[in-house]
Amino acid sequence: MPGPDIRADENVLGEMSTEPTTAVHSGVEAKAERKLTVLETHGYILGRTIGSGSYATVKVASSDRHNCQVAIKIISKFQAPGDYLKKFLPREIEVVKGLKHANLIRFLQAIETTHSLLDVIRKDQHIDELRGRRWFRQLVEAVEYCHDRGVVHR
Repeated sequence: MPGPDIRADENVLGEMSTEPTTAVHSGVEAKAERKLTVLETHGYILGRTIGSGSYATVKVASSDRHNCQVAIKIISKFQAPGDYLKKFLPREIEVVKGLKHANLIRFLQAIETTHSLLDVIRKDQHIDELRGRRWFRQLVEAVEYCHDRGVVHR
């Protein structure tokens, strides 16, 4: 059974940091805080999608750090099979890290993110009933699992 998906659906938005931005409204400049995505904190600005599959999407991004265009593979930990995440993805990363050829991609870095339920609620501001029911069921199943093992969560 795949792990709970109460943390995120498929975006790599992850932990957030804030950066002041300027908003102009009716000719008056106002300071507003904008949340940076985890990719932005690493110097990547996402562009168009260039490929997608069952549980991964590949997007073009510009990299401040590398001063070039890069491809970013975003993998949903909630849609990908457990075997893929535990066995095949680490193997894929190790193989790609070792490849050094002008006509092949070059591995730059892997970024793993987590989301809290509160982050998702703050971002979306509204959770539809189907999603809410699924999250509640997962929460109840997790508490039941703990209780069955003599663990009480306060």
